[in-house]
Amino acid sequence: MILVSGAGGALGRLVAGELAGEPAVHDGVVLGTRTPRSAAERRVDFDDPSSLDFTGIDTLVLISAGYGEDDVVIARHDAAIGAAEQAGVRHVVYTSLSGDGDHLPYALAHRWTERRLQGSRLDWTILRNGLYAEFLAGIAAPDRTA
Repeated sequence: MILVSGAGGALGRLVAGELAGEPAVHDGVVLGTRTPRSAAERRVDFDDPSSLDFTGIDTLVLISAGYGEDDVVIARHDAAIGAAEQAGVRHVVYTSLSGDGDHLPYALAHRWTERRLQGSRLDWTILRNGLYAEFLAGIAAPDRTA
């Protein structure tokens, strides 16, 4: 069974959609979201450790917890990885940044999460996706108040 966290977000929806189209995994995908809207979705809220029940999950696709101060994102990722370890998840796939991020001042939470996974007993895959387009658009957009 595969659980995709952040299934309500843009990247999570894309990943879930791709997995759902694969006949070998179609029925084995669980959508994790803070606000489930259907029976096909499970409540997964990194800010609420009681919602991080990964029992029966073999692979956790850990979509980065996104926006927040580094300490908040680190706490979210730590809670998810700890819950995965406790539930016996075998493999975590984590969406990080391109490169190892050591040269990027805004990549602290990603560096920490990668090292946390590498030091865990879990099998892991780190995806090196680039920056999200909406982030780039947000920092490049003109100030609408001017």
